[in-house]
Amino acid sequence: MRQRGYTLLEILVVVAVIAILSGALLLSARGAGSDRQIEDEARRLHRVLQLLCDEAVVEGRFAGFGYSAKAYAGFELTPQGWQTTKRDGPLKPHDLANGLKLVDAAADEPLPPTLPEKPQLLCAPTGDIGEHDLVLSAVAAETGWRIALDRNGDSVLSAWSAR
Repeated sequence: MRQRGYTLLEILVVVAVIAILSGALLLSARGAGSDRQIEDEARRLHRVLQLLCDEAVVEGRFAGFGYSAKAYAGFELTPQGWQTTKRDGPLKPHDLANGLKLVDAAADEPLPPTLPEKPQLLCAPTGDIGEHDLVLSAVAAETGWRIALDRNGDSVLSAWSAR
C-alpha cells in the first residue's frame, strides 16, 4: 500500500488562501474604525456645526442640533415643534459608520443610540451656542477627535486621547 501525503505546492496554496482570507477579515474589521475615517467624520461633524450656526445668524432664527451615540442631525423649529431637517444637504440626519461612536464628554450618562426628539444644542441668531464638548472615536478606542464649542459659537477640532 502506498502512502500519499500533501505536496509542498498544495501546502503553499492552502497557506496562501488562509493568509488572503485573514487579511480581508482584518481589513474589514478595522475599516470602520480607521484613523482616517474617524478624522474625516469628525471634520464633517465640525463643518456641519459651523454651517448650522452660520445659517442661524444669516437667517435670524434659532437652529438646533441633535446627536446620539450613532447619529446626528440639524433641527428646525416648526409650528409642530422641533423636527429634524427634512431638506437635502449636510444638516439632514446622518448615521455614523459602524464601529464609530459619539460621546458628550460633559454628560454623566452615555448617549442613547437614536436621535432625540428635541435638539441638545441650540445656535442663536446672535451666533451664541453654549459650551459643548463632543468626542468622536472608534467604539473601543481611547483616541479620537474632539469638537469643543464655547459660548460665542467658536469651535475647535483637535485630536483627543482618553489617557
